[in-house]
Amino acid sequence: MSRNALIFGKAAPAAEPAQPTPSQQPVPRAPEYQGLIKRLFRNHTVVAVIGVDAHSRSSEVCRGIAAELAFSGNRVVIVQLDRLSQMSDLPSAAALQRTSTPNVCIWPPDAGGVLEFFPATPAPVKESDWLESLRLSFPCVLLDCAGIETALTPPEVATRADSAVLVVESGQTTKSQIRRDQRALQLRGIRLAGSILLQRR
Repeated sequence: MSRNALIFGKAAPAAEPAQPTPSQQPVPRAPEYQGLIKRLFRNHTVVAVIGVDAHSRSSEVCRGIAAELAFSGNRVVIVQLDRLSQMSDLPSAAALQRTSTPNVCIWPPDAGGVLEFFPATPAPVKESDWLESLRLSFPCVLLDCAGIETALTPPEVATRADSAVLVVESGQTTKSQIRRDQRALQLRGIRLAGSILLQRR
């Protein structure tokens, strides 16, 4: 059985939290996200990947999903909401940072990152509406929400996603925390499609 499992609907019960060691942190393998991709992604889709706390592995999951999408020939942009929330001025949605994975970019870019510029969106969009601009420019947009708090901060970007998945970790996330977080997201109008359960090695 694979180390990472996809679960949709009700998340599986998890044991009480235990402190993992670095060797217990699995690296996502892109093929394990094929079921998720087939279910959630269509052309110009925005999906929010939301961790249960600031230390979640949502970024790891975003990279795994993005790699699988890119392998299928899709251009993907990962939006790092924690970085975006720390910026006073929004960068242009046309300037993105390249990653080591072909067809995968990150926005907003790091200060010293290699930039790639994309042409203007095919339809006129307000300059302030960066999400719509990215949606029109890319077939797949992943919102990396490092924690529930990130997903719920104004302007509640995750509510504009087509769907969302909650990242939970076996042996780390309690059953009560999963239920509480699922309810909090749904009450905010976030379209929760299910959960991604990351197994420890």
